Amino acid sequence: MSPLRWLSLSHNPLGRAGLRQLLRTIPARSLRSLEVAAVTCGDIGDTGDIGRDVAEYLQQAGCALCHLSLAGNHLRDGDIDELARRLPGCASLLSLDLSANPGLGPGTFRNLLEGLRRRGRGLELLSLAGCGVGDLEPDGAGGKIRELRLPGRRGWRELV
Repeated sequence: MSPLRWLSLSHNPLGRAGLRQLLRTIPARSLRSLEVAAVTCGDIGDTGDIGRDVAEYLQQAGCALCHLSLAGNHLRDGDIDELARRLPGCASLLSLDLSANPGLGPGTFRNLLEGLRRRGRGLELLSLAGCGVGDLEPDGAGGKIRELRLPGRRGWRELV
């Protein structure tokens, strides 16, 4: 088993291809925290299948990842669909930071909630601060997300 437990490559110009290669290389059985915020270089077309690539990583046998940050990667609703669909298969994930992705809207939040409902286990933290979720009412998140960070004046809410 690799001794690597925490990896932050945020703000490095990996691009989608570099992120894909990284996810194929790093050990899923030992890594607990992965921060890859703002790695897609701002190229809207570069996001591609980030959600699918991350979902495949989380589906690996024995995946131990607890915290994932995909903040600031110019993601859109469709980029997170596959990740939301596969949430039931990634029991270790406790914290998901999707902040600073203004292309993520209410559809992303609803899809993530559905994935959490099917998973049967919620998240300690879901950050959608700086996303385009609008004036979302998080009432349906109670019991599934302990701390929800939303854009605007509300900041964050404890939903326990």
